[in-house]
Amino acid sequence: MDKRLGPTFHRTFSLIRPGLSHVLRTAAQHGACTKDLLRTGSPLGPEQINAMLRYAYGTRLTNDDNRLTPLGKTVNQHDPNLESQQTLWILHYFLTYPKTLAPEFWPHVITQLFRPESELTTDGVRRVICDLYATAPDGTFSPPSARDCATALLGTYSDDRSMGSLGILAQQAQGTYLVNEPTFPNPNTFAYLLATFWDVQFPNTVSTHLTAVTDGLTPIFLTGSAVLKQALGELQGHNLVRVQQRTFPYQVEKLWSSTEALLQKVYD
Repeated sequence: MDKRLGPTFHRTFSLIRPGLSHVLRTAAQHGACTKDLLRTGSPLGPEQINAMLRYAYGTRLTNDDNRLTPLGKTVNQHDPNLESQQTLWILHYFLTYPKTLAPEFWPHVITQLFRPESELTTDGVRRVICDLYATAPDGTFSPPSARDCATALLGTYSDDRSMGSLGILAQQAQGTYLVNEPTFPNPNTFAYLLATFWDVQFPNTVSTHLTAVTDGLTPIFLTGSAVLKQALGELQGHNLVRVQQRTFPYQVEKLWSSTEALLQKVYD
């Protein structure tokens, strides 16, 4: 079973695309990525190397042996510099979805605090993280680390070197951010992420309640149920799902056969 990252996995650093890209290239060239290999010809310092290795694992680009996953291989082949918005949506999703390898604070902050048209502060996020870990066993989380966690997360979504181009966060002033509703991923990317969500939430099931899908995904995509339903309608037009809204309870039926096949279509 994959092991979840600890709260300070980021080593105070946000996810930086050039660093993550370096991890992917190194793993592709050598079969696996090691700290020694990353130090060769890299501007990254020791702690930043540790952080980027953990971000690669947390976003499911590499496994616990620092080898490329099928997702990592696909991204490295089609978008090695991690410039595509569709790639960034995938990274965001895997940091936030129900079976994320990211520490608990990451999806908690995103799904509870990131509300479009709301304002966030570093200190406010820090307090929420402190409260989240208040009941953690002694020694497993240091309250002063909460500010580093908040800074790493907020920087990841506001810095253009990271995932800022998704448009989720805009820095208003030092330590103050505005949450925006981002542009929804394209149908191929949404189909892949929906399939990944389905594999986790509804395994071995071909049909489920529409609200189970919309309620589960709207906080991750920072949007409303109407947008999710419209996106499902587009997938229905591609014969990937069947949405039944004639009689209650409304249902969604999966028509795709392979999550991996949907991944290959993301960069079509």
